[in-house]
Amino acid sequence: MTPTVTAALIKKGFTVNIESGAGIEARFRNDDYAAAGAKLTDKNTAFKSDIVLKVRQPMDSELANFKENGNLISFLYPALNKPLIEKLAEKKLTVFG
Repeated sequence: MTPTVTAALIKKGFTVNIESGAGIEARFRNDDYAAAGAKLTDKNTAFKSDIVLKVRQPMDSELANFKENGNLISFLYPALNKPLIEKLAEKKLTVFG
């Protein structure tokens, strides 16, 4: 998510938690997100959000961090990653790929 999208979501009333350093590869600094109104958090806190946006599919080591009955939006490729989808279902996540 870009800082511009972050600002738009905050304007609509959402609280946006961004994992510190999440935008580095896209050349977005923590300060850019903070200026847009996001709360910078650690990975565990970000994953406990009601809705998690994640570019890459979650790794097995990250699955325990998700909030049960939460929502995940990510590139998952369900037909290729059935074991991952089953693990996400065990967490009762609503998943959009």
